Amino acid sequence: MWKSSLAYVEALDEEIQRQSAGAASDSGPTGRVDICRWATSSTLNVMGTAIFGMNLGDVKYADDIKQVYKTLFDPSKEMLLYYLMSIWTSFDLVSMLPWDVSRIFRENSKKLRAIYLQLAQKGKRAVKSGNGGTDILSLLVKTESLSDEEIAEHLLTYLAAGQDTTSVALSWACFLLALHPDQQDALRIELQNASIDKSTIDNIGDIMERLPLLNGVINETLRLYPPLPATVRTAVCDTFVGEQPIPKGTQIIISTWAINRSTEVWGEDATVFRPERWIDPITAENQADLAHKADDEGAGRKSKSTPTGKPNNTGGAKSNYDYMTFLHGPRGCIGKMFAQAELRCLLGALVTRFKWTLDMKAKDVRPVGAITINPSYLYLKLEAVKD
Repeated sequence: MWKSSLAYVEALDEEIQRQSAGAASDSGPTGRVDICRWATSSTLNVMGTAIFGMNLGDVKYADDIKQVYKTLFDPSKEMLLYYLMSIWTSFDLVSMLPWDVSRIFRENSKKLRAIYLQLAQKGKRAVKSGNGGTDILSLLVKTESLSDEEIAEHLLTYLAAGQDTTSVALSWACFLLALHPDQQDALRIELQNASIDKSTIDNIGDIMERLPLLNGVINETLRLYPPLPATVRTAVCDTFVGEQPIPKGTQIIISTWAINRSTEVWGEDATVFRPERWIDPITAENQADLAHKADDEGAGRKSKSTPTGKPNNTGGAKSNYDYMTFLHGPRGCIGKMFAQAELRCLLGALVTRFKWTLDMKAKDVRPVGAITINPSYLYLKLEAVKD
């Protein structure tokens, strides 16, 4: 995953180099980038490698897959109404309505299933010829208990659930770091101190999982901008929520957006981007780092030391159940760990390679979307970090 992330950042660097060719500058090459588009493409390819064992950019119908997802997640009012009606009534009933959105949904879903069926059959041939890997497709084929159609449905679920949500989170993280350059600089220093650069490290995943600020930035982004702002659950039996009786069959909307921004849970600064809430206070065990930092500064040396405590899972809330982005329990997000690992790699690679600012007005960046909540559009000015 780290190698793939570096490759996509290198491709972005080449684009920046082309944009700035011939321009005189005392700083590194700069360029204007639609970061939402880049996030969509890069997360799709990372997911493709993990699920299919191949870079979707190398697949002949990769553009078709991207276009289908763009259409299905179109943030139009019509598509939003279509999904809401499907949730509150019946998907089959809504599909029967003489509505152009229903036709678009059916046609694109059919196209996507046809593509995944071809990928499933290709994966089965690869496994039979001894070329299967450890990707999800190969593992599904090796069970020998699923038909090609069933494998295709699993692939559809994995990619649909993971790709768009992760690309949305990455876009919002870039937006927040553009608004908070001090946090962006501190994160870059943390990554540099951990030798997270263009080099390939065997245990890169373990190292990044322990970096306090990197995980703080990601968790705080997911708290403020949960890709799925609400979800629906149906009571399977008569129950209570507090003192409110909930009859069996009742549909309940859970607003992750509202809970994640509640001042009752997170305090008066609930809507403030504060990654340090996900970092435990400094303890005696890392006081030595503070002493070294003071010695460096006293001697007039610039210190790169950013001593912090360890990452935590609550963000300062009383319980980890107050953090609702991935939900909890048996119906919680099964892709949580993968999504966080993917975000660490892509954001880490991006921060070590570039520094960026907004190339548009912040007030024009609005949350929009039919299912996931992504930036309306997001243009950044990227500058390559000098080695």
